[in-house]
Amino acid sequence: MIGALELRELREEFPALNQKVHGLPLAYLDNAASSLTPRSVIAALVHFYEHDRANVHRGLHTLSMRATQRYEDARSKVAQWFGVTPETCIFTSGTTHAMNILANSFAMRGHDIVVSESEHHANIASWQVHNPNQSFHVIPFDEEKGYVFNTLDVPSESLLSIQSVANGTGAMLPFEKIYEYVSPRISILDMAQSVAHGPTDFYENKFTYGTLSAHKMYGPTGIGALLCQDENALNALRPLMGGGDMIDRVSFRETSFAKGVARLEAGTPAIANAIGFGAAVDFMKELDWAKLRAHENALLTYADEQLSLVPGLHIFGRSLKRQGVLSFVLEGTHTSDVATLLDRFGIAVRTGHHCAQPLMESLGVSGTLRASFAFYNSIEEVDRLKKALVKISKMLRA
Repeated sequence: MIGALELRELREEFPALNQKVHGLPLAYLDNAASSLTPRSVIAALVHFYEHDRANVHRGLHTLSMRATQRYEDARSKVAQWFGVTPETCIFTSGTTHAMNILANSFAMRGHDIVVSESEHHANIASWQVHNPNQSFHVIPFDEEKGYVFNTLDVPSESLLSIQSVANGTGAMLPFEKIYEYVSPRISILDMAQSVAHGPTDFYENKFTYGTLSAHKMYGPTGIGALLCQDENALNALRPLMGGGDMIDRVSFRETSFAKGVARLEAGTPAIANAIGFGAAVDFMKELDWAKLRAHENALLTYADEQLSLVPGLHIFGRSLKRQGVLSFVLEGTHTSDVATLLDRFGIAVRTGHHCAQPLMESLGVSGTLRASFAFYNSIEEVDRLKKALVKISKMLRA
């Protein structure tokens, strides 16, 4: 665990934590949905709007050139953080946008898609939008055994598209073992739930593509990235949208597209958000991730132990290795009622199916409550969560 003084200093970097909800200090335990934003990222956004507010590329005036430089500097920062080159790092609006670029490129090519049972809807619906007849080979999820894939019959031309961490339960997928078993021609790693927990060298993971969202790693909303293993992988992608900045030449007979990442970044990009994304990477680079991961793991272990003492509370996936997430139900209550009452105690959690309905069906529930932790959370907040759940359990089951 990190010390009280160090934790206080870290929390001071996040102004949203310095507020009360219903008269009580905010305990923000919804980090898997969206992490909070540090002052340095907010400052980068403000600086752009106050000093460099202009469109990028093509402009020859000073503001446009400054905006372009900062936008492309941000791309370089993100690419370096994940171990790819700027030439293979595409800015998107987030993981969902990135998944749709991939589905648009590959869904109609006749691949069988290998996915896990716990996938986010973005890794299911995107394929079906672009190919309503898409077939899936599903790696089942077992609460005790985890992901059972070694009996899966996988065609040789399969495309593998899986999460690194399940957003519904926090279970860490053995994605490297799954990759070796499937031996896919094309592979996609949804990194959305793991990027908040420290450096990730995407290139070492062997996957062809990686998808992620900045708002889950202390950056702004509305920006993310699609990472490509190399330029061949980039060149295999088809434009999802047509418009400005992604063309080479346009006539009323035909359009030819630009080379490189520009082909996939149609229109005016989220310039400020991209710059904020780069600032989030700068922020993360200054942290001691060995210490912070130990703190997060200790928080999760402590929360698991304490919440298991609440009468009628069932935690999902306790036997598995998890990252940052505790997913549970309270017997005899509705998850929405519990979440609403927790808010009255100043505690923010997520409730529902977490965009993972197939997983919820497998678990035999319509949804769960999900408390998710970041390095700025504390033991005291876990204690508040436990005490509130004990009171709510008595209240709703009376």
